[in-house]
Amino acid sequence: MDSEDITKHFNNRIASEIRLTEAINRKLLCPFHYFGVADLVDLEHMQFKRGKYLPKELENIYIKSDQRINVILKSLEKYVTDIDEMKALGFCVTKVHALYMANKFNEAGIPSINLDSDSRKEIRTTAKAKLLSGEIKCIFVVDLYNEGVDIPEIDTVLFLRPTESLTVFLQQFGRGLRLSDGKETLTVLDYVGHAHKQYDFSLKFRALIGKSKKTLEKEIENEFPNMPVGCSIKLEKVAMQNILKNIQSAAFNKISLKNMIRLFNNNFEMELNLENFLQMHHIDLVQFYAKYSFYELLNECDKLNDYSVFNVKNRKNFFRRLSVLNSYDFLKYIKDVFNDGEISEEKLEDKNMIAMLYYTIFTESPEVSYIYSLNNFIKKNKSLLDEAIEIIHYKLRHLKLIEKKIELNYELPLDIYADYHLDQILAALNVHKENKKFPLRQGVFYVKEKQTDIFFITINKMEGDYLESTMYNDYAISNELFHWESQSTTSITSNTGKRYINDKSEEHVVLLFVRETKKIYGGTNPYTFLGRARYVSHSGSKPIKIIWQLDNKIPQRIIRKSNLKLAE
Repeated sequence: MDSEDITKHFNNRIASEIRLTEAINRKLLCPFHYFGVADLVDLEHMQFKRGKYLPKELENIYIKSDQRINVILKSLEKYVTDIDEMKALGFCVTKVHALYMANKFNEAGIPSINLDSDSRKEIRTTAKAKLLSGEIKCIFVVDLYNEGVDIPEIDTVLFLRPTESLTVFLQQFGRGLRLSDGKETLTVLDYVGHAHKQYDFSLKFRALIGKSKKTLEKEIENEFPNMPVGCSIKLEKVAMQNILKNIQSAAFNKISLKNMIRLFNNNFEMELNLENFLQMHHIDLVQFYAKYSFYELLNECDKLNDYSVFNVKNRKNFFRRLSVLNSYDFLKYIKDVFNDGEISEEKLEDKNMIAMLYYTIFTESPEVSYIYSLNNFIKKNKSLLDEAIEIIHYKLRHLKLIEKKIELNYELPLDIYADYHLDQILAALNVHKENKKFPLRQGVFYVKEKQTDIFFITINKMEGDYLESTMYNDYAISNELFHWESQSTTSITSNTGKRYINDKSEEHVVLLFVRETKKIYGGTNPYTFLGRARYVSHSGSKPIKIIWQLDNKIPQRIIRKSNLKLAE
């Protein structure tokens, strides 16, 4: 239960093992019918600390809800064949909750008792006999009967509280799985409401269905088609919606990710690799690499041999930037360089691509040169390169972008509609030099030798991220027109203003790079390259409001964000 590996104490071997599904198929355990009942109690906004709800808070909300009691009693009538013959265990959150449930069942005409660590020995001793004789129909317990108690005749289990620990869940579930004469199946009623986003529904369902080739969402939507013989899982519509919502929005942390890795081969019939891990656990690549490294987690779970990282400092920045790249040409270029093990001679001519790759990994200008730093990084960080290649393979397999080449009077290794970080863009335009990184602090830059104005635009600016004087009103008007405001100090009579308005020569180029927000998953959001823009009209001064026409259609997601902004 502390997530530590015990196999190291046994020469890393397991002598024998059998899983729940196999034990049921071999008729060593009783089949079960599991019902997910929609619970009225909403736990979504309750405190969740160290992987657990606070028992006292759960108690307070449970013992004040007569509506919940009605739901529980109706579910017994609906799913239990004969309540008069029922031999049930109800798992509660506290002693007060167990006592409350016993009283409510007695009031409803279902004889029951509560047991806990304060119960007298003679009461505990006689409880089993009363349950077997039918004198009582249900025993409500807390911190008892999880394990070590053998009542094979139990045919109904009620989960009256969320069970955060998979071990405890299986122990409690197992109280009803013993074979017994006359018992055909175990009925399990689990009361499912809105859960905290850190509560993990997936572990217990994975344990119940065994190994699978499908994501848990697919298993749920298809009503669990591959259950053991005689078993079923039925989820009421609202309960299913609550579970799917929780799985799809679950907050993951290092502990939960490591548990997913450790249990992966138990749950899935496929190789543990990055793509399978992300796909089967419904994890977004960009969100994952905002904080974590897959290979680092594998190493910490003893699932990876020969893991070594020399340049830990740049790892997070490198993986974060690599995870958002969606330019096929640039991704393939990086993969080829890493597979070659160095910047090969044929790659030496791609000076701007080399600079872009450098600023995908590093944040500061090189001490010697781009090539020296890159070759040194490649030589000393095999594990990082292996993970990077796996990320690139994932990206290339999942690319949905239809990119376009831009035609200018100079070479620019950027694809229209692809996403790039600021440093990569400046490197591509040769603004960053090998001996000096240009400190761009404003959203505009003029590359004089290329007669090119670059605009870096954030549509939704948060007040905490920008000064009041830079909260420019920028948005897409249509799929071709874009409204943009110059800097607040730029007038129509200034050289910069005149260039924006009057220079309509083919040699003068305006390039737009647009993003929806400044931040994504706590990191810096890249810009989408919209390509070349041409002057249409203007109004005002300091700032100048200019309408630009794009040579290429503006993506719908940017138009939608612009419409939402205008609606506000």
